[in-house]
Amino acid sequence: MTFTDYRRQARLRAALVRLAEGEPITNIALDLSFGSASNFIRMFRQATGVTPGKYFQSQSKRR
Repeated sequence: MTFTDYRRQARLRAALVRLAEGEPITNIALDLSFGSASNFIRMFRQATGVTPGKYFQSQSKRR
């Protein structure tokens, strides 16, 4: 695994936790250095197959 891959996975894990807690997507994107919400959404969808909003909805239903 390259450093870039490791960093991407670490940011994704942090994003998953913060999304489940209900933090706004824009805050997560900027805090985790994605540059913009659209970059974050694109990367998140590529990695998980769902958008951050859909992930949040699925986590909200579990509560």
